[in-house]
Amino acid sequence: MRQLLAAGLAFAAFESVAQTAPPLKLSMELGIEGRAFLEDEAYPEQDGTGFSISLEPEIDYAIPRGKLRFVPFGRWDQRDRERSHADVRELSLRQRYGNFD
Repeated sequence: MRQLLAAGLAFAAFESVAQTAPPLKLSMELGIEGRAFLEDEAYPEQDGTGFSISLEPEIDYAIPRGKLRFVPFGRWDQRDRERSHADVRELSLRQRYGNFD
């Protein structure tokens, strides 16, 4: 009986926390990458060292009966212009309609 009561109280506490959660959740990943090559360059325009910075925020927004998720990505590279770019890694809308997700 005690276990059942404890489980019920834990579920009620979880439900109250879940209902008061903010509708917007933000998180971010920041990366710094260094590169160095031990061999000499094959071409004059190649450089043996360099670094890049990447940024990947995650944005989750609670909407009525669902969730919107947006994850962009961007990278800036000191030496390689082909590695410098921005794109959308994830864009999704999850909606609940009756018994269907």
